[in-house]
Amino acid sequence: MDIEKLDWAAPWRSLSTEQEAVGLQRQLDRELTGRHPLSGRGATVIGRRVDRDDVLVVLFDGTYANVHLTWGLSSVDQFADEYPTWFAYGTLDDFVLAMSNDSRDDGDA
Repeated sequence: MDIEKLDWAAPWRSLSTEQEAVGLQRQLDRELTGRHPLSGRGATVIGRRVDRDDVLVVLFDGTYANVHLTWGLSSVDQFADEYPTWFAYGTLDDFVLAMSNDSRDDGDA
């Protein structure tokens, strides 16, 4: 499956504008400090969940992950290795399955 051909389902959606993409990427970069497990793994925001502060990222190795942005004001704090919280989907197909479940939970399916 190709991310460009992904049929997004609510509550997930693609990034709608360049401004949105830049803003979310900037926030993610601010939150992924050196001690965070995703730091240095090339996390690039490619989608977002509209009912939460979750973003879908793809890593350098081609795996996909969910990151829950904290929107904290400081990028350096005592919990930098724990926040933002995240989990790996693995493949794009794994994300699609999770998105389908999220959509059912959201009442759209």
